[in-house]
Amino acid sequence: MRDVEQFARFEAPKYLGCYADALDHFLESSQSDIEAPEMDLPMMLEMGVSRPSELAMMTLGLSRASAIALEEVPCA
Repeated sequence: MRDVEQFARFEAPKYLGCYADALDHFLESSQSDIEAPEMDLPMMLEMGVSRPSELAMMTLGLSRASAIALEEVPCA
């Protein structure tokens, strides 16, 4: 479990940050119309969520379980 925590909390965010920076640089230098999505992957890994909306709900004070449960509710 220690290895999983080490990877998820430290190594994965570091390498994902490098990837995001390289992607941004490529998109800027190629003058492409494509924009990289704005996602805080390191924070999403730290909080244990997979969607930016779940992270937003958690920053408002909801628990992770509540945010995930609310994300699964269909909108009418």
